Amino acid sequence: MTFTEVTLGSKMWSVLLIAFAVTGGKVKSTSEECDIKLRDCHSMYPEEQMEAADKAPNEKELEKLCPILVKMADCFDNYIKECTDISNFPLFPFYNRDGKLYKEICEENSILRPKYLANVDCYKRIENTNVYGSCYGEAAKLYEQYVSFKSDSKREAVVFGHCKRMPYVLGCEAAEVQRSCGDEATETFIDVERLKDSTNEVKFCLHDSEQRNEIYNDFLPYIQIPENIRSHINKVLDALKEEALIDHD
Repeated sequence: MTFTEVTLGSKMWSVLLIAFAVTGGKVKSTSEECDIKLRDCHSMYPEEQMEAADKAPNEKELEKLCPILVKMADCFDNYIKECTDISNFPLFPFYNRDGKLYKEICEENSILRPKYLANVDCYKRIENTNVYGSCYGEAAKLYEQYVSFKSDSKREAVVFGHCKRMPYVLGCEAAEVQRSCGDEATETFIDVERLKDSTNEVKFCLHDSEQRNEIYNDFLPYIQIPENIRSHINKVLDALKEEALIDHD
C-alpha cells in the first residue's frame, strides 16, 4: 500500500489540469491568491512524519498526525470552493494529498477507521517491501507490450496509459495484501484506495466510455497475468465503477 503513486502520473495530472482550466474551472479569487492558497495547503502536508510512519500511520501516529492532516484537508476543500467550480466535474482528479482519506480515518466514529487500524500493521509491511514499485514496474512492461501490439491506426487510443497501468497496479497490490494478510485486510485496502487521489484518475478513466471500453475489451483480455491478480483487478474496478458516474444505456 502506498501513498505516493500520484507522482508517477504527474504528466497526466498536468494534462488534466490544463483541460480543466480550459473547459470549466471558474476562479472566484484572483489567480495569484489562489496560487498562494494552493501552495499553503500543500505546505501543510507533514512529509517527514508520514515517512516515519511508513505512510500508513497507526493509531498512536494518527493521534499526532490527524490534527495536521484534517487541517490540510479542510484547506484543500476551501481552495476548491474559493478557486474552482468542479460541480460539473465531480470526478476531476484533483490532487489534495489524499485529504478525503485522512478525514475519514481520523474520524473516531467512521466505519473505515477501525477496519484500517485493525490491518495497519499489514499495510506497513507491504509499504516497506515496496510492493507498489514492483507492481508498477510490471504494469509498465505490460503496457509497453500492449502498445507495441496495437496497430499504428489504433495508437491514439492508448495515449492515456495511466488508465491501463493503474488498474493493474491496484490489483497487483491487492493480491499481495490478500496473500500476506487475508480477506478483511484486502477489502479494507480497496476501501482505502477508493478514497485516494490516484484512484480518482481511474474513476475519471472509467467514466469515459472510450477509455473504459479499451480497459475492459482490449487491454485486460490482451495481457497474460496470473488469475489471482486478474481477479483482484476486477474487484478493484468493480469498486471504483460504483463511483465513476457511468451513464448506463
